[in-house]
Amino acid sequence: MTTQQSSHRLQPLRALREMQALIRDPEDTERVFHIMQALRGGTIRRNLARLARLNPTLLARREEIITRLSDRDALARLPARSLGRAYLAFCEREGISPEGLVEASVAAGRRDDDSAQSWLERRGRDTHDLWHAVTGYGTHPTGEVCVVAFSFGQIGHLGFGLIALAGAARCARGLGWRRSFGAAFRAWRDGRRAAWLPAQDWAELLPRPLDEVRTLLRIRQAEGVGAAQTGFAPVPA
Repeated sequence: MTTQQSSHRLQPLRALREMQALIRDPEDTERVFHIMQALRGGTIRRNLARLARLNPTLLARREEIITRLSDRDALARLPARSLGRAYLAFCEREGISPEGLVEASVAAGRRDDDSAQSWLERRGRDTHDLWHAVTGYGTHPTGEVCVVAFSFGQIGHLGFGLIALAGAARCARGLGWRRSFGAAFRAWRDGRRAAWLPAQDWAELLPRPLDEVRTLLRIRQAEGVGAAQTGFAPVPA
């Protein structure tokens, strides 16, 4: 792999330029990765230290979770009401895949290496849609704002904060400021109250019932304007 050149210096002007471009074209996913890179600062180092305290075994293994999330046949064999089946139903309904996020990040200039920091960033990228499934936030604009605000509450990355604020302002044009920012605030608060998701062994959680996983992780299922328009739980087999 090519070693990724990374700087921990914040680049707020670059982030604002990328944010303006993203506002003009919300479908330009590459801009998200540019914003995250510009505002990463010391977030990854701090989260690595936190992970080492909470789940050193997970950090030592450095499993590539995308291998499991990409195996649709294996996901389909999981119990009907499991997190894994809910994630599969979500991906099939939305026409998305974890590989799509990889392609967008590579197009944005990301170059992976074998370091723990690179692995943790990859894991965050690869589990983005899994976080959608476990929280219940939709992929419509307000749902995306909420999952990003939830992520900000979890991880503290300034990029998530900027994207959530800008997204809430954009959604306010249709929803009104109170409803839009209220949904984002509740999602941020829920992220702060939930168990720390980066330290979870998702491979172990995928076969377990979705409701049980939410209880274990102290996740309140999304409600209101940020929630998915249809449920994540698949039809029982």
